Amino acid sequence: MENTSFDLAKVMANIGDDRELLDELIAIFVEDYPKQRERLHAALSAQDAEGINKSAHTIKGSVGVFAAEQAWQLAYELEKIGASGQLDCAQEKMSQMEAEIDNLIQSLLNLA
Repeated sequence: MENTSFDLAKVMANIGDDRELLDELIAIFVEDYPKQRERLHAALSAQDAEGINKSAHTIKGSVGVFAAEQAWQLAYELEKIGASGQLDCAQEKMSQMEAEIDNLIQSLLNLA
Protein backbone atom coordinates (compact mmCIF):
# COMPACT_ATOMS: atom_id res chain seq x y z
CA MET A 1 0.00 0.00 0.00
CA GLU A 2 1.38 3.39 -1.00
CA ASN A 3 1.79 5.98 1.71
CA THR A 4 -0.09 9.21 1.01
CA SER A 5 0.32 11.04 4.31
CA PHE A 6 3.98 11.98 3.77
CA ASP A 7 6.79 11.78 1.23
CA LEU A 8 9.41 9.36 2.55
CA ALA A 9 11.76 9.93 -0.39
CA LYS A 10 11.75 13.69 0.21
CA VAL A 11 12.28 13.23 3.95
CA MET A 12 15.18 10.87 3.42
CA ALA A 13 16.75 13.23 0.88
CA ASN A 14 16.44 16.09 3.37
CA ILE A 15 18.17 14.12 6.13
CA GLY A 16 20.89 12.53 4.03
CA ASP A 17 19.27 9.07 3.99
CA ASP A 18 20.02 8.74 7.72
CA ARG A 19 17.55 6.11 8.97
CA GLU A 20 18.69 6.54 12.58
CA LEU A 21 17.92 10.26 12.38
CA LEU A 22 14.51 9.48 10.85
CA ASP A 23 13.74 7.16 13.74
CA GLU A 24 14.74 9.89 16.22
CA LEU A 25 12.59 12.49 14.44
CA ILE A 26 9.62 10.13 14.50
CA ALA A 27 10.09 9.41 18.22
CA ILE A 28 10.31 13.12 19.04
CA PHE A 29 7.22 13.94 16.98
CA VAL A 30 5.13 11.09 18.41
CA GLU A 31 6.09 12.15 21.94
CA ASP A 32 5.67 15.90 21.42
CA TYR A 33 2.56 16.10 19.24
CA PRO A 34 0.07 15.27 22.04
CA LYS A 35 1.41 18.27 24.01
CA GLN A 36 1.09 20.50 20.96
CA ARG A 37 -2.43 19.22 20.35
CA GLU A 38 -3.37 19.89 23.97
CA ARG A 39 -2.13 23.49 23.72
CA LEU A 40 -4.19 23.93 20.57
CA HIS A 41 -7.31 22.53 22.25
CA ALA A 42 -6.80 24.83 25.23
CA ALA A 43 -6.42 27.85 22.95
CA LEU A 44 -9.56 26.92 21.03
CA SER A 45 -11.54 26.40 24.24
CA ALA A 46 -10.43 29.83 25.42
CA GLN A 47 -11.15 31.37 21.99
CA ASP A 48 -7.52 32.54 22.08
CA ALA A 49 -6.80 33.47 18.46
CA GLU A 50 -3.11 34.17 19.11
CA GLY A 51 -2.74 30.84 20.92
CA ILE A 52 -4.39 29.03 18.01
CA ASN A 53 -2.09 30.81 15.59
CA LYS A 54 1.05 29.92 17.56
CA SER A 55 0.03 26.31 18.22
CA ALA A 56 -0.91 25.70 14.60
CA HIS A 57 2.38 27.28 13.49
CA THR A 58 4.33 24.91 15.74
CA ILE A 59 2.39 21.89 14.47
CA LYS A 60 2.91 23.05 10.89
CA GLY A 61 6.66 23.05 11.45
CA SER A 62 6.56 19.61 13.04
CA VAL A 63 4.65 17.95 10.19
CA GLY A 64 6.76 19.82 7.64
CA VAL A 65 9.76 17.77 8.75
CA PHE A 66 8.00 14.73 7.27
CA ALA A 67 6.96 16.39 3.99
CA ALA A 68 3.37 15.76 5.05
CA GLU A 69 1.73 18.13 2.58
CA GLN A 70 -1.91 17.63 3.56
CA ALA A 71 -1.25 17.91 7.30
CA TRP A 72 0.99 20.92 6.66
CA GLN A 73 -1.70 22.63 4.57
CA LEU A 74 -4.39 22.07 7.22
CA ALA A 75 -2.10 23.40 9.97
CA TYR A 76 -1.33 26.42 7.78
CA GLU A 77 -5.04 27.08 7.26
CA LEU A 78 -5.63 26.82 11.00
CA GLU A 79 -2.70 29.16 11.61
CA LYS A 80 -4.31 31.70 9.24
CA ILE A 81 -7.64 31.32 11.05
CA GLY A 82 -5.89 32.17 14.31
CA ALA A 83 -4.11 35.12 12.72
CA SER A 84 -7.39 36.48 11.36
CA GLY A 85 -9.21 36.17 14.68
CA GLN A 86 -12.22 34.75 12.83
CA LEU A 87 -12.54 31.50 14.77
CA ASP A 88 -15.95 30.31 13.58
CA CYS A 89 -14.49 27.45 11.49
CA ALA A 90 -11.45 26.75 13.70
CA GLN A 91 -12.98 23.64 15.31
CA GLU A 92 -13.77 22.04 11.96
CA LYS A 93 -10.30 22.81 10.57
CA MET A 94 -8.68 21.49 13.75
CA SER A 95 -10.64 18.23 13.46
CA GLN A 96 -9.54 17.82 9.84
CA MET A 97 -5.93 18.50 10.77
CA GLU A 98 -6.00 16.07 13.68
CA ALA A 99 -7.41 13.30 11.49
CA GLU A 100 -4.68 13.88 8.94
CA ILE A 101 -1.98 13.92 11.63
CA ASP A 102 -3.38 10.71 13.12
CA ASN A 103 -2.92 9.13 9.67
CA LEU A 104 0.59 10.56 9.49
CA ILE A 105 1.52 9.14 12.89
CA GLN A 106 0.19 5.72 11.95
CA SER A 107 2.20 5.81 8.71
CA LEU A 108 5.34 6.86 10.56
CA LEU A 109 4.92 4.14 13.17
CA ASN A 110 4.43 1.57 10.40
CA LEU A 111 7.96 2.31 9.20
CA ALA A 112 9.41 0.73 12.32
